Amino acid sequence: MRFEAVKVGELARRTGLTIRTLHHYDEIGLVTPSLHTESGHRLYASGEITRLQQVISLRQLGFSLDEIRKCLDGPGFSAIEVISLHMSRLREQMELQRRLCDRLEWLDSRLRAAGEVSADEFLKTIEVMTMIEKLYTPEQMKQFEVAGKQVGPEEIQAVQDGWAALLPEVRANLGLDPASPAARDLAQRWHDLTQQTMRGFQSTPELKQAIADNYKQGKFEEFTGAPQAADMAFIERVKSAWPSIGKDC
Repeated sequence: MRFEAVKVGELARRTGLTIRTLHHYDEIGLVTPSLHTESGHRLYASGEITRLQQVISLRQLGFSLDEIRKCLDGPGFSAIEVISLHMSRLREQMELQRRLCDRLEWLDSRLRAAGEVSADEFLKTIEVMTMIEKLYTPEQMKQFEVAGKQVGPEEIQAVQDGWAALLPEVRANLGLDPASPAARDLAQRWHDLTQQTMRGFQSTPELKQAIADNYKQGKFEEFTGAPQAADMAFIERVKSAWPSIGKDC
């Protein structure tokens, strides 16, 4: 079916874009109408509509307008690649939304069972939501899902509860003599909980390494629900004083 060229107002109505946005795209040479009516009104033909779709796709992928222009005007540009990239990003976003739904369902179940959830629980949920999505690739996020299925929700909850209890104790006792029995008990619990935490990642060594690398690079320092550099330094001092504690915590 032959496409009838449209004026800017009609294009805005049919796309949901504002006339101001379309005029801006025209002014900067990003999407410029190529036809005119006898009375001088500018018309957008099918080629400009195709280009507009590509602009919107790339815009939603996070490209700046200048980057979009360079991309579309480049000699190696492929319309198919833009659509494929956009579909891939949308699938990633859908997966993130699904995981977010799972987390919210957990909060919902706790609320229904206990009648309330502490603000700390909500803060931890928000922290996890933002932390994981910043630090890991979509493929690694899928590996997290596989690992979670292997250990099950009860084990995951046990690990979360274990760290929620242990971390405040460690931080309250950073000044302990590393050679003291109390410090040894904390380090042993840390070792045991670390072993329990990493159990689900035995089949995903790449993800296990990525987690370790993120800790070494200090990427968890802004997340209080995760072990911090000071916590781990204390544990290392205790391990040095008590060589019998496991070496892989």
